[in-house]
Amino acid sequence: MTMHALQLGVVVLIVAGCCAHATWTLLPLAARRAVANTLLRLPLPTRLAAPLRRAASVSEGCACTGCDRSKASKVRHAEVGTTHRVTFHSKLRR
Repeated sequence: MTMHALQLGVVVLIVAGCCAHATWTLLPLAARRAVANTLLRLPLPTRLAAPLRRAASVSEGCACTGCDRSKASKVRHAEVGTTHRVTFHSKLRR
């Protein structure tokens, strides 16, 4: 195998990986969940299956995978039934 063929193979793998990452990132959540569920049917190694399981599960919040894991979120979820007064503040004139 020549150096040119090896270099071409490495470049193809890097570009394919970047393309897959960009596609996954820009997919809507419903499509990402469907793709993850489809890929989980395949016999994948644990290291590859773990992120797909997270993507396939329904998250609470905005799907940023951070909102549902914070301590503040747990407090807010406990207060869902409570009501709060809305206070409007006037804008200061300059």
